[in-house]
Amino acid sequence: MTAAFKPSTDYNPYEMHARLLPTPADETAWLIQRREGVGASDCSAILGLSTVEGVTPFNTWLDKTGQLPLGSVDSEIMFWGRRLEPTIRDTAAERLGYEVRLIGGLASRDRDWQRASLDGVLLTEDGPIPIEVKNTNQWLAKDWADDQVPDHAELQVQHQMAVTGAPYAYVAGLVGGNRLVVRRVDRDDELIGHINAEEEAFWQHVLDGTEPSIVARDSLAQIVGAAGRPDDDGPLLLDPDDAAEARRWVEAYEQATVEEKAAKAKKTEARNNLVWLAKGHAEVCDLAGDVMHTLFKLQRGVFAAKKFVEAEPDLAPLFEKKVTVVDTAALRAEDPDLYRRFQSVSVRVPKGGAA
Repeated sequence: MTAAFKPSTDYNPYEMHARLLPTPADETAWLIQRREGVGASDCSAILGLSTVEGVTPFNTWLDKTGQLPLGSVDSEIMFWGRRLEPTIRDTAAERLGYEVRLIGGLASRDRDWQRASLDGVLLTEDGPIPIEVKNTNQWLAKDWADDQVPDHAELQVQHQMAVTGAPYAYVAGLVGGNRLVVRRVDRDDELIGHINAEEEAFWQHVLDGTEPSIVARDSLAQIVGAAGRPDDDGPLLLDPDDAAEARRWVEAYEQATVEEKAAKAKKTEARNNLVWLAKGHAEVCDLAGDVMHTLFKLQRGVFAAKKFVEAEPDLAPLFEKKVTVVDTAALRAEDPDLYRRFQSVSVRVPKGGAA
């Protein structure tokens, strides 16, 4: 499940800039509604700036076009983020000295596909101001240093200001479970212009059904899953344009392989020289005593079961157990289609390259 469905109200302080979206009947309807436009939480992914592995323009396109499951499994931090959101929001409002109101989903009047679901609205002397709530761990405290907010939060509130027309927004973050940080983020019209252009180009991909560029951070499993299962295992006959593109990617793959090998060789050369300089020590440090590099760490490896049985024939039977396994050879012979349904798929570019 994703972030919790929040029923909307008739309250809309941004009437001039945005319309209030219909209230979804339930969480499923809310998730479907989210696919009908670009929300603030999509912004960093669409701009290629998300720090979450696999959250990319292509991944977001798969979701918006209905090629991913509706919603996702909650992580522990997502669960606590939802549970703590009201507390963080209300405490931030109290410390700022403002009343806070809840509001339903919004759609920009200028760009109907551009949506915003605000965590709250602060009633300030400057008018209604969006507030975005975050729950983060102590390891990410550096993202809040020097009066800054995390990049993804900055993009979220700039997107929200594009929808609402607000002159600024607040971001409230609970860091490490015990420190509330509240930051004001001023409107940046130049950045908003860039966000609008990138999101509009992305939304055109959704409307056209044409995927955005696939990048290194995309999930191979999602790419293969979205491509679907072919009717046979034979090669796909490409038209001339696709064949030319495939050759370019094969050449890029082979060139990267050569460069990867060269980089590994340089890394090995550097390691070997460091080991020689270390004279058998695991670490090297400078005159100040600061560790410059850790060369190796001793760790236990895989248990040698065969050697154990040979060395301890009397003890070994005490630790043996019977394991039930599926006879995959028999399944493949008797029902090839059923076997193929559960057979893994890998993608491999032959060393010889394209024919």
